[in-house]
Amino acid sequence: ANLSVSSLFSTLMYCGEPEGLMEQEAQYLSLLGNVSSYRVEGDRLVLTDAEGTDLLFFVQAEEVPAAPLTGTEWTLESYRLSEDAVSSVIAGTTVTAGFAPDGNVAGSAGCNRYFAAYEVSGETMTIGPAGSTKMYCGEPEGTMEQEARYLTLLESVAGYRIDGDRLDLLDGAGKPLLSFRADQP
Repeated sequence: ANLSVSSLFSTLMYCGEPEGLMEQEAQYLSLLGNVSSYRVEGDRLVLTDAEGTDLLFFVQAEEVPAAPLTGTEWTLESYRLSEDAVSSVIAGTTVTAGFAPDGNVAGSAGCNRYFAAYEVSGETMTIGPAGSTKMYCGEPEGTMEQEARYLTLLESVAGYRIDGDRLDLLDGAGKPLLSFRADQP
C-alpha cells in the first residue's frame, strides 16, 4: 500500500544523553522522508522506499490503559514556549500536578509548591489562578522562568486529553500547552 510522508516537523529540543541520540533522530527523520509504501506482517509494520528497500521496522506497542486524571501523580515532560516552539523541562527540575477529586490541583512548579482550583466538564478543563510558595531557586539556570511560564500556561488551559499514561492540557484550539507523563506507582 502506498504511503508518503511530507512536511516533517519536530520540536527543537536537544538531547545529549544517551550518546548518539540526535544522530539516530536525524537518520530516522531522513528515512521517514523517503518512505513510499508500507506493509503489515502480523504485529510488524514495515516502511519501504520507492525501490522496495525496507527502511523502517516497527513492532506494535502494548496498549497502555488510560491513567485516571484524579489520583495520578503527573510529571511534566514538555511545555509550549511560543506558538510554534515546545521545550522539555530543564534537567534537574521536576514539575508535577496532582488533580484531587475535590477540584483542587497542586504540585511542584519546579521550585515552589503551587495550588489552584480546577473544573472539568467532559473534555473541557479550566484552572483558576495558582497560589504558590515564594522560594527563589537560582539553580539550575532558568528554573524561575520555567516556573513562571508553567503557572501562566496553567491558567490558559481550556481542555485536556489522556492517552494511556500521557496527559495533555490543551488550549482553546485543542493544541497542547503542557504534556505530562503518569508516574508509575
